[in-house]
Amino acid sequence: MRAGDIAFERAHGCAHFDLLERRPEAGQLFHRGMRAYSTQVAAAVIRAYDFSGCHTVLDVGGGQGAFIASLLKAYPALRGKLFDLPAALEQSRSVLEAAGVAERCEIVPGDFFESLPTGADAAVLGRVIHNWDDDHCVRILKNCRAALPTGGRLLIIEYVVTDDADGVAAKLFDLQMLVLFGRARERSAEEYGELLARAAFSLTRVITTPLGISVVEAEAVA
Repeated sequence: MRAGDIAFERAHGCAHFDLLERRPEAGQLFHRGMRAYSTQVAAAVIRAYDFSGCHTVLDVGGGQGAFIASLLKAYPALRGKLFDLPAALEQSRSVLEAAGVAERCEIVPGDFFESLPTGADAAVLGRVIHNWDDDHCVRILKNCRAALPTGGRLLIIEYVVTDDADGVAAKLFDLQMLVLFGRARERSAEEYGELLARAAFSLTRVITTPLGISVVEAEAVA
């Protein structure tokens, strides 16, 4: 903390995601853990949020596809696009096939700092934004805006920091982000609103799920 360094990088000599690439066994364990956690998050979000008005949902940084698989299974008329780095997508086909939704989900490899595929009317950022500082977040959000039509929906799934007892989990994750990534952090609803405005989105509402994680809903504006 005195030096201003990132604790994880000082301990391991490289960034968190770089370590996962250098150590395949650690990367596989991490992605399996994220898949299991994403399944829990998906169940909570699907209970709390109505996706029936969507036609195609783009899951940005969706990893092995646990979230989009659960969503497509719950909404048989919905189509999906799963987007992430190639290494994160390696097991995604088997996850989608096991859920019986592979035919309704396109797998698209890429980098969300570069560009995102078009053709969706809604996009989901599940536990992505908290990994980055404000400027990197705005880059991701601007790419989401470029991929969505005006009026399209963006759903940020994160723990939202509050001043009451419900915000304890968010503050614990905030410390974890500090250790892993330095300037990455959890944010309040007001802070999400400011980031979204910089990327031509308007925050419409925040829905808290029974799991404690929230859905920050925004609309793409002209």
